[in-house]
Amino acid sequence: MAGCVCAWLTGLAQYREIALTKIAALPEPLVRKLFKLTDSQNLDAFTLQLNEKRWTQSRQVPKSEKGPDVVERYRIGKCSLVGGEFPLTPRVYIEDEQLYVLSDTRVWRLFADSFGATLVPEDKLLAKDINRVEQKIVNDRQLIPCDSFNDIADINSVALLDDTLVFTSTETFSVIIAERLRIDRKDLP
Repeated sequence: MAGCVCAWLTGLAQYREIALTKIAALPEPLVRKLFKLTDSQNLDAFTLQLNEKRWTQSRQVPKSEKGPDVVERYRIGKCSLVGGEFPLTPRVYIEDEQLYVLSDTRVWRLFADSFGATLVPEDKLLAKDINRVEQKIVNDRQLIPCDSFNDIADINSVALLDDTLVFTSTETFSVIIAERLRIDRKDLP
C-alpha cells in the first residue's frame, strides 16, 4: 500500500488517485513520516487538503492584473530529434476532465500535481480519430498572462482545468504546466 504513495510522492503523478485511497489504510506514524508532518499538525485536515487540491504547496507570487494568476510548475517533454518523445510540436487538450498531449499520431495522458508531472503513453490515434481530437484543441493566447511567461510568444494550444493551466509552444517543444492561483469560472471553456 505504501508503494503507491511513495511512487506518487517521488513524482509519478499518475498514482495520485490510488495513493489518496491508500493513505487512509496506512498507519498514522508512517503517513506523518512520508509527508514530513509533525505530531502537532492535523493529519485529517492535511489529508482532506490533499484530496481537494492538486497543488497543495502553493507558491507565493505577485498578482497579475491581466488574466488568471498563475505560477509555472513544470515543463515536460522535448523533441524526438534530441531524445524526447514528441515527433512534432505537442498540443494539449482535455477530454472528460483528463489532460492529453498529442504529437503527430501519438497521444499521452498528462498527470500533474504538487509532487510531479508525468506523461503516460496511450495507443496511437487512427487518422479518423485525429479529426475528432483536433476539434478539442484550443489556441487562445488571452488565457495566458503575458507577464507570467515572457520567454514564450508562439502559443499553439491551451487547456484549462479549475486549478491548472497547460499550454504548448512551437518555441519550446515542451508542455508547460502552471498552477492557477486565482480561478475565474468565466475563463473555463
